[in-house]
Amino acid sequence: MSDSAPLGYRVATRQIHKARKVKIERMLPGPGEILAQKGQQVSENDVIGQVSFPGAFTIVNVEQALGLQKSDISPFLRKSEHDTLEEGEIIAETQGWLSFSKKVCRSPVKGKVAAIIGQWLMIETGSEEQVVKAGVAGQVVDIYPAQSVLIETMGSYIEAACGLGGEAQGILQPVSDDPKADIDENVVALTTQPVILLAGGTISEPAVRKAEKGRVAGVIVGSIDAALLAMSPPPQIPVIATEGFGNRLMAPETWAILQARLIKNNLTFIQASRVLTKRPVIFIPGAPANETVVEVAPTGKIVVGSLVRTLREPNAMTWGHISAFQEQIIAGVAHRGAEVNFLDSAPLGYGSQFVPWLNLEQIG
Repeated sequence: MSDSAPLGYRVATRQIHKARKVKIERMLPGPGEILAQKGQQVSENDVIGQVSFPGAFTIVNVEQALGLQKSDISPFLRKSEHDTLEEGEIIAETQGWLSFSKKVCRSPVKGKVAAIIGQWLMIETGSEEQVVKAGVAGQVVDIYPAQSVLIETMGSYIEAACGLGGEAQGILQPVSDDPKADIDENVVALTTQPVILLAGGTISEPAVRKAEKGRVAGVIVGSIDAALLAMSPPPQIPVIATEGFGNRLMAPETWAILQARLIKNNLTFIQASRVLTKRPVIFIPGAPANETVVEVAPTGKIVVGSLVRTLREPNAMTWGHISAFQEQIIAGVAHRGAEVNFLDSAPLGYGSQFVPWLNLEQIG
C-alpha cells in the first residue's frame, strides 16, 4: 500500500509548532494605508499601517450664506479640501468697499473640509485615525496594498479552534499546574502588568468580566461555552479556546508546548481574527529552552506517519500518527479513513483505531 494518501483523500491542516519560522498576517481593520516596507525589520510595537474612519458630515450652502446668485464660489473660498476648521472660522467671504457690505460664511462645526461640490461645502467631523502595530518582531516579507502585511518570524505557533475579543500581548501566566483547571472568579486577580491567563479547562462569564476589570490582557483556555458569544457587551479582552466550544480539555500536546514557554518572560501574542474563516493564533517568540529548531519545508501532503487528531467523539481531540490508509464498511456504508496509532497521552485503551477521513485533522 502507498505511503501517500490515495486520490480523493482531503483533510484540513492545523498549524501547531514548538518552534519554527512562520508568517503572520497583520490585517488592517478596513481599507487604509500600509506604512511598512517589504524587507523591513519590525519590532512588536512598530506601526505597520493606519486606517481613517470617517465621522459625521455637515453640509454648508456657501452660495446662500454669501447671498450669491448662481455664482462660482471658488473666488470667495478661504479654505480648500482637506483643510482643518475650527468652529466659527471663516470658510468664505465677499469683498466690499464698506465693512458692512461684506458677507462672511463661517464653519458651524470643528472638522475638516471633506469636499467642495458646486455651491456646497462638506465638513467632516469626528473622524478617527486607527494605527495597527506589528504585534510580533520579524521581517516584512510581503505587502497587500491597503490591506495587510506578512511578517516572517520565529517562535512557538498554535492555531486555536475559536476565539473572540480581538488581540493582545502579555506575559503567559497559568492559573494552576493542573492541566484540567478552569478559570473562575476566585483565581482572577488584579494585575499590574499585562498577563495572559492560561488554563487547560474553560472559563466562566463572571471570570471574563472580572478579568476585564483586573487589567488582564487576554485568556487562553481549552474550550469555551458558546454562551460567551452572546455576552452583552462583548468581551473587551481576547478569549481563545484551543479545542473549541463545549467542555473539552486542552490537548496534552498543546498544553506541553505552552508550559515549555513559561520560563522566560516573553510577550505572548494572541489574536482572535475578525475574519471568521481564519483561526485564532497564539504566538510566543523564540524557541523553548534546549529546543533544536529544524526547518522542514511543508509538503502539504498527508502520508503514513503524519501527525493527526480526531475531531469528533468517541475520541475527540486525541492526537496520533497515521499507520495506514484504509476503507471500511460501517453500517453498510463504505468509509474512507486511516488507521491511527494514538499517542501515549491518549486515554487508556485507544491504542490503534480506524478513523473515518472526515473525523481527522492534520497537525502541521
